[in-house]
Amino acid sequence: MLLIEKAYYEYNASLNILSYLLKQKEINENYLNQYLKKSEEYYIYFEELKQSIFIKYQINIANFKNYSFDFESNILILERK
Repeated sequence: MLLIEKAYYEYNASLNILSYLLKQKEINENYLNQYLKKSEEYYIYFEELKQSIFIKYQINIANFKNYSFDFESNILILERK
């Protein structure tokens, strides 16, 4: 689960940077575009890793109401519908 944990934190960090940039009075469009692109890349990578876990463990996510990752315990928590 280490890869997905890293991807999760990288994606959230990129969102925090975007949030900071958007709160500035003057925004450098190059920086904004750079972090938008990076954030999108992190999101796609994170989603691909999640899907690979669901496929690896044959989890049909449609059967569950919610799911979350507990990185400290290294487990996937599934909530049935």
